[in-house]
Amino acid sequence: MHASQLAPKEGKLLDMRQDALKVQDLLKPGSGYRVFLNTIKDQNWSARMKRVYEGKIIGFLRTKTTFKSKDPIDILFYQEFSRIMAEIQSGDKKVIVPAMEIIK
Repeated sequence: MHASQLAPKEGKLLDMRQDALKVQDLLKPGSGYRVFLNTIKDQNWSARMKRVYEGKIIGFLRTKTTFKSKDPIDILFYQEFSRIMAEIQSGDKKVIVPAMEIIK
């Protein structure tokens, strides 16, 4: 499922049981590759994202959405297919965007 979500040249899915030697080569210093593990160790990372990027989030809400400043807005950052996504909701309106669209 994860491999089907990768854009061209975005990455490659390897099975650790079958491709152990390939993975070892990827981990060598200077290989130019990055290894992504599908986990986040900080359980409170969504709240931290909101705190660290508060200004950028407000700017995104003002310029890229139809939410009003007086609307109560809930934002949930979550991980899906190796990407950080943001679900922004106010009442019955909901927007889901890649978090990079908000914090860039």
